[in-house]
Amino acid sequence: MRCGAVQSDLWGLLLPHGIRGGALAPSTWTVTQLSSWYAFLHDTKVKGVSKDTWSMLLEFLKTVDPQFTAYDEEAAWPSIIDDYVAWAREHYVMSRHCNTCLRDFPVGSCDRAQPVPAMSGSLRHRKPGAPEGQSQSQQTGSASEAPAKSSIVYGKTPDGTVFPVPTTHDVLTALFHPSYPKSHLDILNLALLGAQLVAFWSLPRATARTAFLLYFAFWRLAYNLGLGIVLTKQSKRRWMVKQVRQRGWLDPARRPAARNWIRKQLQGKMGADYKFDDLPLEYNTWLLFRQLVDIILLNDFLAYCMFAFASFRVPTDLHSFVHALRWIGGIFLIVFNLWVKTEAHHVVKDYGWYWGDVFFERGALIFDGVFEMAPHPMYSVGYAGYYGLSMIVGSYPVLFASLAAHAAQFAFLNFFENPHIARTYGQRKPLSARTPIQEKLQSPVVEAETPHRRAESESDTATAVVSESEADGASDSECTFIPDRERPRSPKRAKRKMSQHDLLNKYFHKDPVGLRNLDLFRASDFKLVLVVLYAGVAVLGSSLPQSAIVPLHFVHALAWRCFHSFVLGYILKAQSQSKFLVRHFLKHYYYPTGQGDSGAVNDAFDNWKEVYNLSTCMIYVSFFGMAWQSYVLTPDWTAGDQLLRHPLGMPV
Repeated sequence: MRCGAVQSDLWGLLLPHGIRGGALAPSTWTVTQLSSWYAFLHDTKVKGVSKDTWSMLLEFLKTVDPQFTAYDEEAAWPSIIDDYVAWAREHYVMSRHCNTCLRDFPVGSCDRAQPVPAMSGSLRHRKPGAPEGQSQSQQTGSASEAPAKSSIVYGKTPDGTVFPVPTTHDVLTALFHPSYPKSHLDILNLALLGAQLVAFWSLPRATARTAFLLYFAFWRLAYNLGLGIVLTKQSKRRWMVKQVRQRGWLDPARRPAARNWIRKQLQGKMGADYKFDDLPLEYNTWLLFRQLVDIILLNDFLAYCMFAFASFRVPTDLHSFVHALRWIGGIFLIVFNLWVKTEAHHVVKDYGWYWGDVFFERGALIFDGVFEMAPHPMYSVGYAGYYGLSMIVGSYPVLFASLAAHAAQFAFLNFFENPHIARTYGQRKPLSARTPIQEKLQSPVVEAETPHRRAESESDTATAVVSESEADGASDSECTFIPDRERPRSPKRAKRKMSQHDLLNKYFHKDPVGLRNLDLFRASDFKLVLVVLYAGVAVLGSSLPQSAIVPLHFVHALAWRCFHSFVLGYILKAQSQSKFLVRHFLKHYYYPTGQGDSGAVNDAFDNWKEVYNLSTCMIYVSFFGMAWQSYVLTPDWTAGDQLLRHPLGMPV
């Protein structure tokens, strides 16, 4: 709920979210409920509240914390909000949205005020007055201390349990640094990595290429298919947490040996702020899942590198300048890949890197930095190193394996990552489920009449007469007219600004973009499909000789290109300068009274969209037809540049 969406009645806002006065404590509310609550407080402080609402709010605050019993209904409402916000900052987990709603609240009026505990998407604020070099362990105290330490990051499980999130270490430091203790799973991971190195040096190159290609395919499937299935089940049904609970792995009464083993594995890898017994099941399950992810990711990466190194060759038919470009470009792509991965991990931390939001909430993720450069950089430009290493080793099998692995990663993004983000952080509602902004009727409030006023004559109360001499001699402050009664007026329709949602749905109706959003029950879409099909049949089924068919398709493609660039460009320019298209529809077609320019604008824009999309489709269809008729597969297409142009051309 946005900060401006506030109702005058407190319970009218809270009841739709399942929050009832005294029935639930705010400590059990979800992030969405807390956001609605803080948004309400923000607007009530700015706009004020009625006396009845103020009484309900004060009674509610008294049930939240005993300190508010000292206030009465004569107290200043903004001051009480300041005190409450300062108190809430010590007790509740607030999302980034809540922090936005509270950005205007001063906290100086309460000596208990402290910075908001940092969530995953917000900066970790240092406690005022703390030394610059103070470590996190020195700044972090117990959860019961007041004031709360600003360096503590809080998490929240689906059942409402709030807990401080311990500090985690990156996998490379924890796995390869000799001073860090190694768990049994770490030892297994190191053994698998070491076995790959031994196999690389001991196996013949031809055998090593085949073995590492199959080994890389295994770990890539374990990543994209295995983790994708497990994470999807966890995202939908909390499957992993339920399995741990049902099997009793963390239950001291049912499986004490398993619990003690898991506890030992996790405690050795965590810092001093990690308390195994004090943390919820979801967090410890996530730590176990991290161990599995580390094994898969590291072995997947090393298997690919071993396959690439085993396939290394130096092409003999290339100029030395091309060799230099190949190495420089490859090294650049690898360094760029490492930078993207490092920056992405710096932004999302371990919580986002290991899909922590599948297990527990830690606030809304903020995707800035490298995430502003490209969509899903870890899955898109974050795989540039694959192609850089392919350029260096000069092997087509490595390039094809890189393309296949990258495609599998995009499948993981499409079938797990995006649906999970939609489930967790909200997805767009169907159009029929949304409530558009409508014009509202505003009628002035008629001042209530007293019995004395009703007894007065209409001539005495209808107007007030001031003589000209009195008006000349009176000042502005003295001549203040207060009417006894305001005449009722007819309801006046007040126009509100149209939202972007309403504006888009007024002029756009899931129009086809290329061949997307097609609806064959719309006549325009049906005609578009017919035109494209006829053009495709003309390309594939033509019986003309090759000497005539290629020029014909060239002229066809050129004609559509000229129409798209010049004819449509001229119409668009004329519409921009003189409203040519709208004036054309106003001149030749009838629009009922009341629609006026609006109806002509809609018709002109709808027809423009149809013609423009048809032209766009035919540009590609005609160009594809010309390319298809001009394509010749050479006998040596599997060697040299002939082989390179196919894998480069198709993805582009």
